[in-house]
Amino acid sequence: MYECEECEEKSDYSKYNEPIIVESKTGKKMLIHPECCSTENLIKVLGEIAESERLFYDDVLSLVRNCDFTKLQEFEQKYGTYDEIRSGISIDRFKGILAIVTELKSRHLK
Repeated sequence: MYECEECEEKSDYSKYNEPIIVESKTGKKMLIHPECCSTENLIKVLGEIAESERLFYDDVLSLVRNCDFTKLQEFEQKYGTYDEIRSGISIDRFKGILAIVTELKSRHLK
């Protein structure tokens, strides 16, 4: 269980149905409830998620250049398997981004 960086609660509850777990550049996993975060922190977290996504696609391109069994296994160990994602074991990569964008948009409408 992770602690929210903003409210310091360990609750899984968020108005977005689930908290967002992000990984910092140091590899530390952090939980955030978008509704708890300052606008500045949401933008920072959005950047961290984008960097993580860039690294993911860099790994995909690495597979394209050198697609062997060992590389495929390493990729699945790092990101999960199709079956894990399909059955909901792994976190949907875009849900967190969309939750943050929705929260930022709602703040600009006020």
